[in-house]
Amino acid sequence: AYEALVRPLTVQHAWAYWDFSCTGKPEAQDVVLDTEEQLSDIHASASVYAALLRWREDVEDRPLLARQLQLLLPEYRKAQVDEDLRKRLIRLSLKIEETWSLFRPELGGERVSSNELDRILLEESDDERRREAWQATRAIGSRVQDRVRSLVDLRNQQAQQLGFSDYYALALDDEAMSPETIGVLLEELCDKTDLAWARLKESLDAEHAARRGKSPEELMPWDFDDRFLQSLPRHDPGVSLDA
Repeated sequence: AYEALVRPLTVQHAWAYWDFSCTGKPEAQDVVLDTEEQLSDIHASASVYAALLRWREDVEDRPLLARQLQLLLPEYRKAQVDEDLRKRLIRLSLKIEETWSLFRPELGGERVSSNELDRILLEESDDERRREAWQATRAIGSRVQDRVRSLVDLRNQQAQQLGFSDYYALALDDEAMSPETIGVLLEELCDKTDLAWARLKESLDAEHAARRGKSPEELMPWDFDDRFLQSLPRHDPGVSLDA
């Protein structure tokens, strides 16, 4: 019964969301908003949520059904808040995504694509132009910062209505984790990788400093080949990404 109700809405949402993300079309956004609100209304059912909680206690010997309930429960739980809050969360999230979809950075007074900014960071030798290009990749932040802060507040209200300290704790609980669990895991990862990362970063800094005519201490974010320092250096055509 759940699949029959939700599947057509989910498919409709997926197609509209793709169109909205690629084009920012208002009509596509309207469909996304409508389907998300319909899905939220479905998951707001207190009686179904209560049934899911009961059934969860009776499926320990049926792992497939237990997994289905594990996926359904967070969807229903996050909708067990004030209707006004549910709808405000949906609409504000879409407004932020609309800004992202329609935004195009400017460089030298002209709108440019993200690919063009990446090309400049890869190939440009002029330090000032590199700085301007890197800052252009960050320009979206000032457009959405106020709405993102508002979304944080609304999500924390949602989490607190559901008995959590904040949205971070709620989101982790949805994935069967806790702030304490993830904290221990991240500390362990840091302990095992900090030394290797420090050695690699020292090598990268020396390489880029030599290319920019600077000391490693003088390097700025725009002195690297990509905006997030998360890709293999691309300036050497002999480097094998496969290797």
